[in-house]
Amino acid sequence: MLRKLGFLLLAGALTFGAMAQDTVPLVELTDELMQVQGLVPEGWQAVGGGLYAAPDGAILALQTAPVSIEAVAASVLPQMGLSELPEPAGTLESNGLNWTIYQVDVASGPLAGRTDFAFAFLDGVTYVALLVAPPEQYDILHAQVFEPVLAAVQFYNPNAVDASTLAYNSEDVTFSGGAEEVTLAGTFTWPEGDGPFATVILLSGSGPQDRNESLRSAGILLEPFALIADALTSAGYAVLRYDDRGVGESTGDHANAILSDFTDDAAAAIRYALTRPEVNGDALGVLGHSEGGIYAAALGAANDDIDFIISMAGVAQFGVDLLVEQQMAILRTSDGSEDVTEEEYAQLEAYARRMIEAAAIGDFEAAEVAIRETYGWLYDSTTEEERAELAMPDRDGFIQSAVDSLLAVYASPQYVSLLNANAADDWAQTTVPVLALFGAKDLQVLADSNIVAIEAALAEAGNTDVTVVNFPEANHLFQAAITGNPSEYATLEQAFVPEFLPTIIEWLDARFG
Repeated sequence: MLRKLGFLLLAGALTFGAMAQDTVPLVELTDELMQVQGLVPEGWQAVGGGLYAAPDGAILALQTAPVSIEAVAASVLPQMGLSELPEPAGTLESNGLNWTIYQVDVASGPLAGRTDFAFAFLDGVTYVALLVAPPEQYDILHAQVFEPVLAAVQFYNPNAVDASTLAYNSEDVTFSGGAEEVTLAGTFTWPEGDGPFATVILLSGSGPQDRNESLRSAGILLEPFALIADALTSAGYAVLRYDDRGVGESTGDHANAILSDFTDDAAAAIRYALTRPEVNGDALGVLGHSEGGIYAAALGAANDDIDFIISMAGVAQFGVDLLVEQQMAILRTSDGSEDVTEEEYAQLEAYARRMIEAAAIGDFEAAEVAIRETYGWLYDSTTEEERAELAMPDRDGFIQSAVDSLLAVYASPQYVSLLNANAADDWAQTTVPVLALFGAKDLQVLADSNIVAIEAALAEAGNTDVTVVNFPEANHLFQAAITGNPSEYATLEQAFVPEFLPTIIEWLDARFG
């Protein structure tokens, strides 16, 4: 769901008066919820949701949403009376963000006035900047507020590792990826002292991920791979982590890549690591998180250059089963779930399986039929009062919206490849030491199902060095969780459960220390 952009909260509040000052001083801003830092006008009141109001009416918004620019625009543009984006007024590159800038005059509504707005997209997150100004003050506010504020915006994470304080070596690197058009960029860290060192290559989960696996959505401040790399390097291990193809400083097309492409990139990272004199080629392994566990299993089955695997909430189930089970587990812990009967859950699960199985075999006509039946049933299951409260469109509009959004996902080659992935087949050919870590409250890769699958597969392989650890309170990010629902990730302590990192280090020390 889109993070609430909050613009509508201002309806009726934008009455402009004359601004007395000709200069607008700026002060530093840090907004942990929106995960941005930069500048805002001094004396403008923070009214929540990344919004700042001048004493006499002008409005500045600095917001983020973990969705595409198109999705954000679909929410924002109607508030300006626009059905599509106007022609850009300019562009700006600053702090790794590539902004496209627009200027419009809005005649009425909550954003009435002369309006500057800009979008930038980075690592799965859209950044939004907006300034609403009375026409007579527009020139001053555009030059003294919008332009410098836009140039100053950057990602903020208070939990980020400060490179200047590191007690080990760190180098930004590039290397050839798994296809000719792909160059991967990352960070290689290694301890002080004589090497070579046992080395871990980090493989990220689904979606466009940077080298730190930055989870820049819904206020989540964790950078799991930065924390893991810091802990392992401090403990005496070299670590290579890299931006996914098409993300951050890596080239290539992320959107149209499938699981085998990401596995090829992981193999390329292994080849690169073996060229480093700091790397002990007889103690080289991978750590795969979530979908990264699928890549790790594929490497375990076919790549003779790896000597161990750490699976962090790694997938071992068949893809269709994984996604159906995931959707139902999340649904059962979502708001309002207590009002759903077991009969309704069974019906929802049946519908979900029909939709996902059809998508897995590329039968999108059957998938659309299942979507229409599912969302028709959901619409008919709500009362008129509920529809009004949720601002639901009419039945046909509700169904069509679901068809459009879900088919866009189902038709993605990447999604189809995940649905058809059967990591157990690869785990069944993996004989190197495996540490499989799970969270008992993980609702994205459920521990019980995947533990059974990975243990059975590794037993079939005759693997005699398998360690499975299921942390009782951990969710998919290995935070201490309440329900495990992704909606609570941002509300939890932005840290791993205490036993997580020591478990990895102790396991490595026992074999390579």
